[in-house]
Amino acid sequence: MKRWTPILVLGVLAFVLVIWNQSQAEPTGGVRKFMRPKLEHSQRVLEGLTLEDHQLVASHAKSLMALSEAADWQVLPSPEYVRYSQEFQRLTQELIKAANQKNTDSATLAYVQLTMNCVNCHKHIREARRTATN
Repeated sequence: MKRWTPILVLGVLAFVLVIWNQSQAEPTGGVRKFMRPKLEHSQRVLEGLTLEDHQLVASHAKSLMALSEAADWQVLPSPEYVRYSQEFQRLTQELIKAANQKNTDSATLAYVQLTMNCVNCHKHIREARRTATN
């Protein structure tokens, strides 16, 4: 468990950053309703990782993948946003694969990378909206 400590700390830190980032993004009503399940599934993935419940991780990672394939996911028509979305899907697939293989270390790493991708994407969206309003 000691080798896990730095990875879990990074995961929790990344999760906190996502929550803070989402609160700063000021999404509109429809987007906010869509993003709430994303946050809830992300929280359940983290729960699964900390409990080494691979089925919980895989289940909620699959739900994240389904959300990323929904039309409501597409909130910004930019090449950067498309890249962030594709990376989200790639990392979610890695997370599902690692969970199915019961490889908690790889699943945790994929989760941290996925969380960082979310933070960077939300940052990009905020910057794009600020630029559009100026």
